Amino acid sequence: MSGFNEVFSADPTIKPLREVHIDGLAVLQIIKHCNDNLPTLVSGSLLGVDVNGILEVTYAYPFPVPKGNEETGYDGSDGVEYQKEMMIRLREMNIDDNCVGWYQSTYLGTMCSNDVVGYQYSFQTSEDLSENTAVIMYDPLQASTDGNKLAIRAFRLTDKFIQMRSQRINRFIDPAEILQELPVRIKNSGHVSAFTRCLRDSHANVLTTPFEALSMSNSSNYVDRNLELVNSWLEDLTAENQKFATYARTASKVRSEHIKWVKSRVAENEQRQQDGEDLLSLDVTRYHDKQLPESQDSRTEPLLMIAQLDQYTEQITRHIETSVQKIAITSKLN
Repeated sequence: MSGFNEVFSADPTIKPLREVHIDGLAVLQIIKHCNDNLPTLVSGSLLGVDVNGILEVTYAYPFPVPKGNEETGYDGSDGVEYQKEMMIRLREMNIDDNCVGWYQSTYLGTMCSNDVVGYQYSFQTSEDLSENTAVIMYDPLQASTDGNKLAIRAFRLTDKFIQMRSQRINRFIDPAEILQELPVRIKNSGHVSAFTRCLRDSHANVLTTPFEALSMSNSSNYVDRNLELVNSWLEDLTAENQKFATYARTASKVRSEHIKWVKSRVAENEQRQQDGEDLLSLDVTRYHDKQLPESQDSRTEPLLMIAQLDQYTEQITRHIETSVQKIAITSKLN
């Protein structure tokens, strides 16, 4: 088995993804889709091209809302046909029709889940797509409560986690080494940049609001909501730890019985060997009444919980640091 220090890449000529460049049009498409569907979390597809390790996202469109009822259900066929039709139409309009990832709206940075990891894993390991795909997370609530900041981030799964999951290795991995955050840079075409500059010059009296950035009207609500999420995820993590502790105690008892049984069999075999009789088997799995309980399917769930708690604490820390800076600035204005 190859070591984890090796780069897990199907094509060694592909440079590792190191940055995401996204057009302003694609950013507006993502923001509009996510804001229009609040409080429902939605997702969509990202189109663009990979240029020497830089993922250039030029277009985004939403995934269709699943349709169906309790009788027929939803089998996903509408979504597949929709995306095929979208690819044809975009190709006719000379727009990039190469899928480079997906985007999703999130709630206060809640992104470390098995659903997100599983979906991103399917993108990075798909035979039809390049391994240099990414997921863009947009948080409409954080954007509206944390000083109107553009809360948009890009992630991909690390090579180490991809290799462990593909080889079904159920081993501990640092939670920080599951998702890798990529720098995001927003780009605009020349005429769009020129238009925004003209708009800034012609509407300077409307656009200039120097004191709005110092507002702390939603600061307490933002911190309260993050602390509530931290408390909720800590309870879930505690429950996972209790499950593991129960499993460990049960497994320890059964293992102790197995050791006693093997020692007894070894002593009996020594006597049988002296008497010239056939030796008894030492296979615990076949001849012992009690077997070890089935282990947990994966360690990913609790590790993702720890990674998500790190996200919350980082958000709270950044917000408090910014708030302290605002207080220091405004105190000098009085």
